[in-house]
Amino acid sequence: MKRTSFLMAMALAGTLTGCGGGSGSSSDGGNGGPGGGGDEQGDTLPVLSGLAGDADNHDYLYYTAAIEGSEGLYAVNPQNPASPLLADADLAEGLTGPNFDYDRLVFPIHEATITGDGGIADFRVAQVFYGDGMNHFPPLTESLGYQRVSTDAGVLSPSPVSVSSAPGGIPFLQGAFFQFDLNDALGTLILYRLADDWLQIAVGDGGQVAPREMDADYEPVATVLDASAAAGGGYLVVDTGNNNRLLQLDVALVAVGAVNAGGAPLEDITSVQPLGSPQADGSQYLVIGIDEDQATLWRYSPGGAGAGTVAPVLNASSEPYGFPAALFGQIDPIRGSAALPPPEHIAANDGVLFFKQGEFLLFNESFDLVRVEGVSWSLIEEVEDTQGPFLVATEDGVALATPAEIIAWNTDGSGRRVLDADDRSIFGQEIEHDFFTIGGGWLFYNRSQGFPEISVAAAVRLDGSESLNLHDARWVGASTDGTAAAVDQLSLLSASEVFLLRDNGELAALSAADPRAGAVTLGTLPEGNVGARMFGLAPGPHRLVQSRTDAGSDPDRFDVLYVDTRTAGSLIRLTPTSSPLTQQRPVSGF
Repeated sequence: MKRTSFLMAMALAGTLTGCGGGSGSSSDGGNGGPGGGGDEQGDTLPVLSGLAGDADNHDYLYYTAAIEGSEGLYAVNPQNPASPLLADADLAEGLTGPNFDYDRLVFPIHEATITGDGGIADFRVAQVFYGDGMNHFPPLTESLGYQRVSTDAGVLSPSPVSVSSAPGGIPFLQGAFFQFDLNDALGTLILYRLADDWLQIAVGDGGQVAPREMDADYEPVATVLDASAAAGGGYLVVDTGNNNRLLQLDVALVAVGAVNAGGAPLEDITSVQPLGSPQADGSQYLVIGIDEDQATLWRYSPGGAGAGTVAPVLNASSEPYGFPAALFGQIDPIRGSAALPPPEHIAANDGVLFFKQGEFLLFNESFDLVRVEGVSWSLIEEVEDTQGPFLVATEDGVALATPAEIIAWNTDGSGRRVLDADDRSIFGQEIEHDFFTIGGGWLFYNRSQGFPEISVAAAVRLDGSESLNLHDARWVGASTDGTAAAVDQLSLLSASEVFLLRDNGELAALSAADPRAGAVTLGTLPEGNVGARMFGLAPGPHRLVQSRTDAGSDPDRFDVLYVDTRTAGSLIRLTPTSSPLTQQRPVSGF
């Protein structure tokens, strides 16, 4: 399993997908109250010439083309988007190979400005890091190893730079930990496993810099956040050569000391897994198994210059929260043998963690919705559910989607309310789970309803006070203004625009904070294209979109488009020829 630090996990968790299809009218629509419903007409919106309030980001945007003879990594300068620049043609052979895997080969490396009150501004991709020709086994003899390319649009001709003399292979196949340095992307650290060794490189390493190697007795289990520096602070590892104790390392992979629990080193550990991302103060929730006992929830607290401490998280009756064992176990039990909720079922806001957990790994019918603050946990509700798609938490409340309902609570667990629900009658509706995002107190998601069935781009305020429903349309992506309240809240980057694909092929954008203010039509998808998809909650106004052609019995074909939310009619097709390979797409974060 690939491991990621808090920033990498949040960046990936922001990936938004969606498809729109068919033909028909482009009338916008909705209904008048919380919970949606089988409205007949829907809401109408004013027509806008452009949007404001974006992140004002004008860096290069990157995508990969998978067209024979034109393969490679391309950069788009927003000042001249109609003329993309070929940044790396050497990526071509690996790109079109059968084993190309974006999740293991291409990574956006972020920077941001840390504000005086500890918040985040100007969050953006500063470097694209990738393994060039490394997805083959055995590796291609002409593999160029790890590369990076800058997003700085001040560079007239972006070109790749070699990163480290790290050995080749299939990168990150056996796991990787990313520790982002938000002040300097080149300081981002990547710890990855190659065969039996754990190796660490920095994104800014030169091509002749050898990776650091971790002590063979150490098994890394989590990253440590240096909250004051907005950068990685090291690692938590299990010292398998010393009573399986929990040990803290610095970023140079040197031991800082043993992590204590109740004044003594925590030893005899059988598994450790992080639950969610580090908090703004550097604390981290861990699921720890000791001496083969059931894994339970603990809280790690940083120790300043020394190793930190851990304490069990207990409820009002002094009981721990236990996690079931994974149904089929793990190849490496030290790094995880408990069944944990997936990232989309974990949320945090203002130092409070929420998660949804079932009793078993499979076939759950009910789940605990749990609230954790400090070293205390409480049960908000036992929810009837068969794997709903998401859980989100903001200052406006906590929202949970089940397959049949969207339910919200206040952040203290009170004030339960149903925001929307399925109605399986012939004229009813069904919540769909291919897209969601939050912004300005609104939750955006897709729904189908009525007979004959229509698609609906829906939105509802988390407090339940207002809803919006746009008929014959679907949400397909969102942009961010690049701000967040704290370093630990990158999953809550403020959405600034949401993107709408109408059934007639028009792509439009709305303000996420005020969607009723109107929509700007960016253009129409290329002829024959029926779907659109965006990759990540990235800063606007300039964005890239993957569009899809339904080729019937033949494989679908894909194109890459450019749009500018400040300007109506700004859509430009970047790829001259469609490709049946999904690798023809924007890099995540653009």
